[in-house]
Amino acid sequence: MGLLAAGFQVPLVDTSSKVILVVDDTVAGPLAPEIERLCDDLAGDGYEVILLLVGRQDAPESVRARIKAAWAAEPERVKTVFLLGHVPVPYSGDLSPDGHEFPRPGSPPHRGAWPADAYYGDMRGAWTDHEVDTRKNPYPPSRSENQNIPGDGKLDPSTLPLGRVDLEVGRVDLARMPAFSPLTEIDLLRRYLDKDHHFRHGRLAAPARGLVDDHFGYGRGPVNSFTEGYATGAFRTLSALFGSDRVTEGDLLSILEKEAFLWAHACGPGRFDHCRGVGGTRDFAKRDPKAIFTTLFGSYFGDWDAEDCLLRAPLATSYGLVCAWSGAPDWCFHPMALGATTGFCTRLTQHMERKNDATLVLSRPGASTHVALMGDPTLRLHPVALPKDLLATVAKRSVKLAWTAPHQPVAGVHVFRGPSRRGPFHRLTPSPSKSTHFLDPSPPEAERHYLVRAVALCTTPSGSFFAMSRGIAAEARESAMIDDSSVEEPHR
Repeated sequence: MGLLAAGFQVPLVDTSSKVILVVDDTVAGPLAPEIERLCDDLAGDGYEVILLLVGRQDAPESVRARIKAAWAAEPERVKTVFLLGHVPVPYSGDLSPDGHEFPRPGSPPHRGAWPADAYYGDMRGAWTDHEVDTRKNPYPPSRSENQNIPGDGKLDPSTLPLGRVDLEVGRVDLARMPAFSPLTEIDLLRRYLDKDHHFRHGRLAAPARGLVDDHFGYGRGPVNSFTEGYATGAFRTLSALFGSDRVTEGDLLSILEKEAFLWAHACGPGRFDHCRGVGGTRDFAKRDPKAIFTTLFGSYFGDWDAEDCLLRAPLATSYGLVCAWSGAPDWCFHPMALGATTGFCTRLTQHMERKNDATLVLSRPGASTHVALMGDPTLRLHPVALPKDLLATVAKRSVKLAWTAPHQPVAGVHVFRGPSRRGPFHRLTPSPSKSTHFLDPSPPEAERHYLVRAVALCTTPSGSFFAMSRGIAAEARESAMIDDSSVEEPHR
């Protein structure tokens, strides 16, 4: 069976929202230009950015309290949380989603608290810390981070307290990745933010196709009594995104070392830094696979807050922007075929309950606290080409805009105006304009910042939908300004 988000010429969804960008304060200084550029990119995508700086030693409870305060001020508009750097990691539960509740030869017990970024997305649920005591388990976890006792700051829930979260959460954390030496954590984060910027602007791309490297196959397994066909979720997803004729099976690293794929999946028996038959974190560092979106599955490395953890390795390469541990549960990425973000798909996956519902039938449903996205939660699969060279000139009380059309065919552009380069912007064009000029007859003095975004009809094997590009911005002044966001630069 498969999952499909289907539609024909689905109308443009033009609803601005807010993203809370939570930045580890130890990286905020060294990466200040890149973070500024990221905020501009997010504004160009229609987001208002709420920036929070936090300390690595802060309690997750205090970080969540700050997120919750920002959300409570405007709960209808705050939709997303982007964690950048080693933001404090919440741990929760007494669970073993990889099936290693008991020791096996060469496989230590792995039941206990796992990282739980869903905690930062749940604004209403009660996360207690007085029930779970892993010391009572027949086989306590061998890794100290997985130990969970009352009052230790690690939380009780193994499933979402309310069965859902309020916010879409994604994390880019490249601390403790010595396999990529001599590149430091700052180097890796800077490279990530550079390629994130280039992807939004169409300067990092890969053919729309998927690759699957399956080292589990099909058989009966012990995990939650479900059938052990861990690559089935990848085949479902990639067929919906690209069509079954664009899905290839083969060795992940040897193929991606030479060719680029928009999406790749690999699964096999694992350790924290290795997947049998696929390779390890050091192999990713050495061979630099060319996949922008990646899903992986295997034992242990779903517990991603470990040194050189394989789940974070794709983000440290020169191509990778997103990675998820898809297999327990299978992730619901199929809406990306019609323009959904990675954050939307994360929240959808987290909402899947143990009982299959009428809309999404999965072999291994979710709602577990361990489900987490490695990567930018605002990314979409198919960026639209940007207009270029925006000019904004003032003539008496009017503002004249002129730009160069994108290099790809588009349905037109929308023009937006706001009080600053970060918005909030409101749309001036009722329908996409095919012109490359726009006259704003009498804009308010306090609103002289403009954004122009291309609108294109995107077609995938799942259907077609209208989408907007990232915007190019300019401020109207007496002398013309040329927007510099379209100029190729390593850093701004």
